[in-house]
Amino acid sequence: VPPRKVKIESTEKEDRQLILPKRAGKPSRAIAYLIGRGIDKDILYSCIKDGRIFEDAEHHNVVFVGRDRIGIDRYAMLRGTYNFKDATPFKGEAAGSDKRYSFCLISNTKDCDELVVLEAAIDALSYATLEKMKGRNYKRHHILSLGCGADTALMQFLSDHPGIKNIVLSLDNDKGGRSATATISDKLKKAGYNTINQPAPSGFKDMNEYLVAVKKNMKKEEIERE
Repeated sequence: VPPRKVKIESTEKEDRQLILPKRAGKPSRAIAYLIGRGIDKDILYSCIKDGRIFEDAEHHNVVFVGRDRIGIDRYAMLRGTYNFKDATPFKGEAAGSDKRYSFCLISNTKDCDELVVLEAAIDALSYATLEKMKGRNYKRHHILSLGCGADTALMQFLSDHPGIKNIVLSLDNDKGGRSATATISDKLKKAGYNTINQPAPSGFKDMNEYLVAVKKNMKKEEIERE
């Protein structure tokens, strides 16, 4: 890996007070929603146990928590679990969320030097699920969601993890995702990182859409065998 020509650091400096919604006693609706989206049960339960995912008591949204490098909650993305026909699911952020610290799955490999980047938290979980389905250790690399198409969380993560050398960009296949990939990739290459463009296969908007299709096809094949 060539020497860094650009210093990677956060673009924001101010501290914010995150206000998390009250947690539901049992995250049954959040669990049902995410399993319905194809997320692996063990991966999901691990995140719930760790406190990175929970269900808010009032609206029953899924809450994806992002933490700083010392483990303090700094960000929370909210996603609605209700499925209304022809309606866009609720998406929002908890008050005081700091976009520098988005939801991520940290590697369990010592001196991990690879980072996989996706747009949404559910796509990060989908990527991990697909890795596990292939018999791979999904924790062999860090998996970061940006919460959007901007690179704020990515720049902070690289600042906090200077050992990263390889970055896999798996942003959405839509116009915004492809544009963001080109911009971010150019920026990273100038900074000396090895970057790989690896979105979901052609025909799928994102990793979750691809995961749902894969599991649907597996179920169909299972039924046909019976």
